[in-house]
Amino acid sequence: MILQRHILRQAQSTFWKAEVCIWCRTRQFLDRPIRRNAFTLRKAPSTRLRERRKIDLAIPQHRDKLLQRSAAVDRLTREAFLNKAFEEHVIPIDQEAAESHIQRYLETDFDTIFKESSLSLADISQIAYILCKAPTKGSREIGKRMLLDASAAGDTNATLRFAASVHSSEAADADSIVRYMQSSDLRSVRVQLERLAYNDGNPDAMVLLGQLLEREGKDEEPLKLYRAAVDAIQARRKDINARDDSLGNLFKGTTPQHRDPLPIPAPWTALGTLLLQRRGDLKGAKEAFTLGALKADDPLAYFYLTEFEEKHSANWLDYTIKAAASGHRDAAYNLGKFYMLKRSVTEKTADATVRKHLSWLDSYKSWTGFGLLGSTRKMSGRTGMAWEWYQIAACGGHKMAAIELAKRCRTTKEWEAAAKYLVIAMRKSPRGPEEWPAAVKEAQELRRLWSREDSQAERTELQDIIDEEIERIEEMKRGAQR
Repeated sequence: MILQRHILRQAQSTFWKAEVCIWCRTRQFLDRPIRRNAFTLRKAPSTRLRERRKIDLAIPQHRDKLLQRSAAVDRLTREAFLNKAFEEHVIPIDQEAAESHIQRYLETDFDTIFKESSLSLADISQIAYILCKAPTKGSREIGKRMLLDASAAGDTNATLRFAASVHSSEAADADSIVRYMQSSDLRSVRVQLERLAYNDGNPDAMVLLGQLLEREGKDEEPLKLYRAAVDAIQARRKDINARDDSLGNLFKGTTPQHRDPLPIPAPWTALGTLLLQRRGDLKGAKEAFTLGALKADDPLAYFYLTEFEEKHSANWLDYTIKAAASGHRDAAYNLGKFYMLKRSVTEKTADATVRKHLSWLDSYKSWTGFGLLGSTRKMSGRTGMAWEWYQIAACGGHKMAAIELAKRCRTTKEWEAAAKYLVIAMRKSPRGPEEWPAAVKEAQELRRLWSREDSQAERTELQDIIDEEIERIEEMKRGAQR
């Protein structure tokens, strides 16, 4: 039996190894038609749709149908967008009234709707600016044209918004209203900005124009403009701490607690930064930041001023606390690191006033837990202060602070709190590139490490929190699609 199988296997191998003559090999191709472009790759569906759209746009009847369909989609999307803006008191009129103004603008021009409407120029400019944030391209283009017309009509906020967007166009979170703008439109905005700066003496316009000139490589004219802006603010009011709405947005904080609609720095910040980076004038820069900190109570000026003070000195601690208390994330993170230093280190670096402050904190032996720790955990005063500042920085979006809290919660076996802080560090930035890429990378490495440890210990807190975060992101996406 074995011999028969061996003979059969040998016969099969001989059969399959038989040589085929050259005629039999080529004969199979003779009775088949030759296909040209047989191996041409098919185009992707998106490419085919774009090409089909180009063909349709070349035919007048098809083009009209496409434009009508696109306008209908824009209008439906704009309806929900304007309703939400009115509910949040962003625009002064409801959706129907705003839509009627938009349609009237499309039929006529800006001067007509301004004369016929009871709205002020600033209100129409606000509606146009909101349209620039609409989800559809057609609505954004309408808003951009309206905002340009409002700027040409003399609206200050429209000009400042365009100029601020032009200045931030190289940044990751550049405003969309300057994308694909023609050079002639940009020149008209520049003319209006120069009018506001030189003729009207608007401090915001002076700062923006100075920054645009800095990008062109000029130093002297920006210095004059920044100093003139500081003098204009001081001349118009005796007390620089007294807010005056007629001066525009004087306090240019970028903290989560005080989001500024216009990314325009305060004049003392622009002046100090220019003197420090371009001229190396430490004395002049310190004077500018001191003016903004001590007279205008600007948290960003306080933060810059800490760089001129000896680290861990009384002035350094005072300025850092004031900046952090106003919502400056980096200042809060620096305070957390300071209070987490070992006592042997602070005894060498801190001055007498700061050492007294730290010894007073050390007298507290039962500081209540803060943030995600609740009130069940007790800690020393110095450690509790560090946790609180880390928590403030993490809530403001500082991912390094979130990682510090996650690590410390992990060491104290507070698994759920550690997982929540780690998720904060892993969240992607809503706009532009990541501000803390190293922190996100470290958080992802910690997730892999802790996931292995949790699987071995049969803990599920980390994975449960991550699943909740994924569900939250999916729900946000579904809400945006609706």
